[in-house]
Amino acid sequence: MMEPKTCYSTILTLKLITFLLLNFTLRKLSAYENYYSRDDFPHDFIFGSATTAYQVEGAANEDGRTPSIWDTFAHDDGRGPVNPKGLEYYNNLINELISNGSRNSFKKKGFGINHAYSINVHSISFPFTGIQPHVTLHNFDLPQVLEDEYGGWVSRKIIRDFTNYADVCFREFGDRVLYWTTINEPNVFAIGGYDSGATPPRRCSPPFCYSTGNKGNSTIEPYLAVHNILLSHSSAARLYRRKKTNMDLLVYQSLHLVVIRIMEPLVRGDYPVSMKRNAGSRIPAFTSRESEQIKGSADFIGVIHYYNINVTDNPDALNNNLRDYNMDIAAVLYFELFSNEEIAVTPWKLVEELNKLKLLYGNPPLFIYENGQRTNSNSSLQDVTRVNYLYGYIGAVLDALRDGSNIKGYFVWSFMDVFELLDGYESSFGLYYVDRNDPELKRYPKLSAKWYNKFLKGGSTSIVGDLQQLNKDPSHMMKLEPYLSLMSINIALKLTLLLLLCLNFVAVRLVLSADEYNRLDFPTDFIFGSGTSAYQWEGAVSEDGRTPSIWDTYAHAGFAHGDTGDIACDGYHKYKEDVKLMMETGLDAYTLSISWSRLIPRIQPHVTLHNFDLPQALEDEYGGWVSPKIIRDFTNYADVCFREFGDRVLYWNTVNEPNVFTIGGYDQGTTPPTRCSPPFCQKYNSSRGDSTTEPYLAVHHILLSHSSAVRLYRRKYKDKQHGFIGIAVYSSGLIPANDADEDQAATQRARARIPTFSDRESAQLKGSCDFIGMIFYNNLNVTDNSVALKRNLRDYGTDMAAQLIFTQALFSNEEYPVTPWTLCEELNIMKTLYGNPPIFIYENGQRTQRNSSLQDVTRVEYLHGYIGAVLDSIRDDPKLKRYPKLSAEWYGNFLKGGKTSVVGAIELEKDPSSVSVGHLFQ
Repeated sequence: MMEPKTCYSTILTLKLITFLLLNFTLRKLSAYENYYSRDDFPHDFIFGSATTAYQVEGAANEDGRTPSIWDTFAHDDGRGPVNPKGLEYYNNLINELISNGSRNSFKKKGFGINHAYSINVHSISFPFTGIQPHVTLHNFDLPQVLEDEYGGWVSRKIIRDFTNYADVCFREFGDRVLYWTTINEPNVFAIGGYDSGATPPRRCSPPFCYSTGNKGNSTIEPYLAVHNILLSHSSAARLYRRKKTNMDLLVYQSLHLVVIRIMEPLVRGDYPVSMKRNAGSRIPAFTSRESEQIKGSADFIGVIHYYNINVTDNPDALNNNLRDYNMDIAAVLYFELFSNEEIAVTPWKLVEELNKLKLLYGNPPLFIYENGQRTNSNSSLQDVTRVNYLYGYIGAVLDALRDGSNIKGYFVWSFMDVFELLDGYESSFGLYYVDRNDPELKRYPKLSAKWYNKFLKGGSTSIVGDLQQLNKDPSHMMKLEPYLSLMSINIALKLTLLLLLCLNFVAVRLVLSADEYNRLDFPTDFIFGSGTSAYQWEGAVSEDGRTPSIWDTYAHAGFAHGDTGDIACDGYHKYKEDVKLMMETGLDAYTLSISWSRLIPRIQPHVTLHNFDLPQALEDEYGGWVSPKIIRDFTNYADVCFREFGDRVLYWNTVNEPNVFTIGGYDQGTTPPTRCSPPFCQKYNSSRGDSTTEPYLAVHHILLSHSSAVRLYRRKYKDKQHGFIGIAVYSSGLIPANDADEDQAATQRARARIPTFSDRESAQLKGSCDFIGMIFYNNLNVTDNSVALKRNLRDYGTDMAAQLIFTQALFSNEEYPVTPWTLCEELNIMKTLYGNPPIFIYENGQRTQRNSSLQDVTRVEYLHGYIGAVLDSIRDDPKLKRYPKLSAEWYGNFLKGGKTSVVGAIELEKDPSSVSVGHLFQ
């Protein structure tokens, strides 16, 4: 039940006051830094959270699961997997497309491939009667986690990840998808994202950055990105062609492009000679095997065409030592990237480009996947200029077909007004207007949608006649700007018609196409469609497990006028409504992209094989971890996990907290499997177990099981899966209860109890961890208890000759004190004693009473302190990184001639870069 508002506010105010009062102490005792952000941590540092199977899954008796020792304990009262929601959404969308509408009477067969160009494929019949999906796998929307983890497309690691992602898509959707596009616009993506930094992921280096950039290398990365894109494309194509015999449909892979640096490798297996000469060692080289794999890896080419670019010669650019891609081509390209002006209608230039592809590259099958007119958003439903544009370019496609170009389809961009990459919602390309002031985002057909619909239904078309006829439709008289009247719209339309009449004779010559044409003029297997992409249309960016892409990051940084695709057109929820509009418009096909971040969210899984949950059957059969039989069974279990999940899991943790598990489960009997013997049992009287020997046996077999699983992984899976394997230990800050020498020595004994192994076991164990997982929550006070060694009956605790005193009772719900400096001490000990191994802190958090409050201020305080401590430990590294003190800032200001007073100098402390580094002031 919710508390009254005033009471709730009072409690919150008191908590915040308490938090503020503690803040000064916290600056000295914990975090060490009052200000820090994620950017302060290394680029490859990862943040996460965790659960374990028994603690979160439930369904303990479903689908064949049998009890674990944790079930027994509880009932005695005592990690980029495939996102099922994303899978469901894309299956529903594809099914909706293929089950709605009907192929019109013009469509008889699928197309056949030019045998001289590609694989030997005969014409195939369309198996569906609905709207044909053309699916793109990547459209500027790489998962942000891959960008953060290894730099995305500039790393060769992307090849494996992209191929695995493509494999999921082929497997799950390939029975209904005929046409696959691997990467959309790799040439534009690489230049904008890795050279000028104008588009996601905004990597660049001065002086080539369009806007300020702090990462990347414009001289190298555009080439690396394209290189890895081509290798990823060819890897996915090879995978598909190898597996397609098991599928019923023929699928064509494509790569969107119009420039030779992409076409040459696809057709001839290498970059153009001029490109290699100008870029030199900055352009990666293909191996012979890679060249063979890339050559012929596209069954068709997707073409994106909107406008022309003016080019002037710039040979002097090659004399510069520091060059990016634009300087390497020794030319200056003139175009306005960030504009919402309408595009000039020059369709004869499209014909020229199509003829070049025909002449230079053997007339490959082509799809015009994007072509459309840009207008201001909210201008008018009477988009006469878009009709004029479409009329001209579709006529140009008809001319190119008559000239012999092997064009198979044409798609208008875009089906509706979507979030535009560079311009947000300031400009639009859509056939349908989306009312963003309407909570339901209602769609309205523009004049262009009516014109396209008329054309698709077989009506004869001429630009003047069509506009005169469509003008009679009152649905197009809706005005979108308040100062426009119906009369002004009609006047504007009539003036436009008059202008078109005057230009009509010229248009016949310039557009090249006939003054009048209809759909029957096109081949019977030619398809017409429209399209959108995932981020631009779907919205629902945080729903059902989707994680951010680089496009989310770009938009939320404000680079699209502050607009984002968080809601976009809400296609995630309104796809049925939109497919109905596609059917009513008469589309043959629809090009869409799959959001990698929605299908495979790629929250990096770190998988633990055992977390206190040994199958009860093994405990009953031979005593579980106290028997050497467990080694074989655990290794077999690990083998199944590595085999089934290893293609998606990079980090494996064999056993969680073996030190705590063995003491609690086999010495004190406080945790499963509650084995102990008097007088050492702390909570339950047990009739089984031996506290004097079993803790050692259990940890001994855990370590041998761990090393056996590691040996298996490295021998059988490491070369293919490239993963890492470790073990997670529980660590507490150990504080001598007093300054006495005996308590100091006892603290060391508490840290250093090590069992013995045979030479063979020792050799197998040594180096069997790629990393160490650490569990840290609170501190233990330690006092000397050396007299315990005189006892004949001893357990692990008495063997240490030390007494561990918990700061809170073991079975307590008290909050932990915030003492993050003790975590720094433990991390420094790991660094000093064990060669600074890679460490993941897998568990760290504050305990509070359940149902206390949503305002968990003490947990925020705890996390702030310990994350700051981790940052301090990272900075306290062997590289001896330097940090300026306040005095350095003052002295630098003085030496540069600045006026100074002691009061004014202290103002420097406001600079967050000058905040104290905690470990220097303990």
